[in-house]
This record gives sequence, structure tokens and C-alpha cells, in this order.
Amino acid sequence: MATIVEHKESGKRYLLLGCGFGVDRDKRGFFDAKPPEHIEIRYHDMICCSDKKGSIGWFRAGELKVLEVDGLAIAEFDITD
Repeated sequence: MATIVEHKESGKRYLLLGCGFGVDRDKRGFFDAKPPEHIEIRYHDMICCSDKKGSIGWFRAGELKVLEVDGLAIAEFDITD
């Protein structure tokens, strides 16, 4: 089963391989007095994709849109807008 996605900004197309989560937090310097309970942790839905050359990359989910699944355009599926 192949899912083709498009990067919204660049228009480049990729093969969707899977998904996961990305995590980051604000950076603290060695001398920063910010207590640990005030460190902001952010979670991001991430999508793993491959280009035509087989190179793998990760994108935030909001950066991509699905174009087709198994050769059928997404509009051909009976799903709600």
C-alpha cells in the first residue's frame, strides 16, 4: 500500500513511510537559574517520508497533505471533508 504526500510549501512529492513524535524543549544555559518545572517541552506529530532516490526525511504533519493512496486520488475515497 503506497501513500503519496506533497510538501505544501515546496510542492515536492514523497512516499509516506510512517509516523511518530518529535520532542524538543527550550534550551537552558549552564548558568541559567530557570527551575526544571518551568522548562517548556513541545511534542510534534512527525511523518517519515522517502524521495525518489530513497533518501529518508522527517516532516511535521502539518507541512504535508495526502494526494493518493494505492494509486487512487484522495478525492475518490468516500470520506468527509
